[in-house]
Amino acid sequence: MREADPLSRILYVDFKTWLHNDILVKVDRMSMASSLEVRSPLLDHKVIEFAATLPSELKYRGAVSKFLLKRHLAPRLPVLDVDRPKQGFSIPLGAWLRSDLRETAHDLLFSAQTAHRGYVRRETVSGLWDEHQRGRRDHSGKIWALMVLELWLQRVPGGGEGIMDKAPLLAIAPASASPPSPCSGRPGIYARSCSRRAWSPSRWNPSSSTAFCPTR
Repeated sequence: MREADPLSRILYVDFKTWLHNDILVKVDRMSMASSLEVRSPLLDHKVIEFAATLPSELKYRGAVSKFLLKRHLAPRLPVLDVDRPKQGFSIPLGAWLRSDLRETAHDLLFSAQTAHRGYVRRETVSGLWDEHQRGRRDHSGKIWALMVLELWLQRVPGGGEGIMDKAPLLAIAPASASPPSPCSGRPGIYARSCSRRAWSPSRWNPSSSTAFCPTR
């Protein structure tokens, strides 16, 4: 694979890791738990072997993934919108955080213990919580991450004291067309400031609401 083009190398890693150890495992476990037999026709070995011989421009062209497959299916299955964005099978976490998980999440995010740790800015988390509960924005991913962080800290001896100082943190900042200057004072979730030495404009993703900013 060292001689292969970058896209083929990425696909190879996905096959060996993410597909094999994550996606297929989850589908198999959940389907068998419901007494279902799930098949993945696009993973038929003949299809995979053929796809492996294709040049990268027929797999991914511009912003269009699965280019050859979509162009092949479009005239044959006109009832399908082959260019529709991918739709996953994610859990309704956003709705749960407004209903069944609401009390649990609130207790984790706004307990006196969480405030005492000082790893997150309470006012910023309160803003995310309020927007999510009012249905203005879906902050389920960020809220869930903060819940997991707090649950982890509760199980670490000493409440994680000293550990978080050495670990990289994420500074959550609004999306922008250009990268914000490091440690510019823009409020993020995490109270610890990032290091100017570690920050890199190449890691800024303007399409994301998250600015990845490692600490020192």
